[in-house]
Amino acid sequence: MSRRRIEGVPALGPPAVAWRPGPRGRSWSVALAALALLPPAARAAPPESRYDAEIERAIAATSSVYPVPKALVKAVIRAESDFDAEARSRAGAVGLMQLMPCTARRVGIGVEERSNPARNVLGGVRLLAVLLRHYRGDVISALVAYNAHPRAAYAPIPRNGETPAYVRAVLKNLRRYGRVPSPPAEVAFRGGRGGSSRQRWRRRSRRRRINRGEGPPGPRGP
Repeated sequence: MSRRRIEGVPALGPPAVAWRPGPRGRSWSVALAALALLPPAARAAPPESRYDAEIERAIAATSSVYPVPKALVKAVIRAESDFDAEARSRAGAVGLMQLMPCTARRVGIGVEERSNPARNVLGGVRLLAVLLRHYRGDVISALVAYNAHPRAAYAPIPRNGETPAYVRAVLKNLRRYGRVPSPPAEVAFRGGRGGSSRQRWRRRSRRRRINRGEGPPGPRGP
């Protein structure tokens, strides 16, 4: 159907997205309704900066435990949910930082609050702060514990499951958003996990390079 200009009638603009029956039409309507509820500034902002205020408030609230870098939080969010506040996994994780019900309760977030971006980010940053302090600033050990289960500091990355790909994805995102500063002196790692002094030195040097974004992560430790 052609769009001819009729005298006295203003030119037609771009066609509006209308309701269409079926799953495709429903998804369009839901997406447009959700977009309409956002404030104008959030609507114009790209997804990567849409939740900057929530991230900064969560970092400030957990700074007494550990100063979690903003770049690390955004790298985790991108790997977990790609900045989708309504993301849900088959395992039951919800929200920007994909909090499981048991994890949310442990960090003081209600199970029903996980869909709230501010509360979800606060819970995820609380967990990262505790893990980073426990592992003396070792980012990789903290990421493995966040995704799978706790382990010894500077231990090799597990070779099975989704954890190796997850850690690589977060570190790739981290190089995109910025570097992670060195851990505070009061929590800096002072020891190793066995082996000769040269092996321990090589492990620590490799972790420091990866944390600074200067080297690609490998599936196993040196």
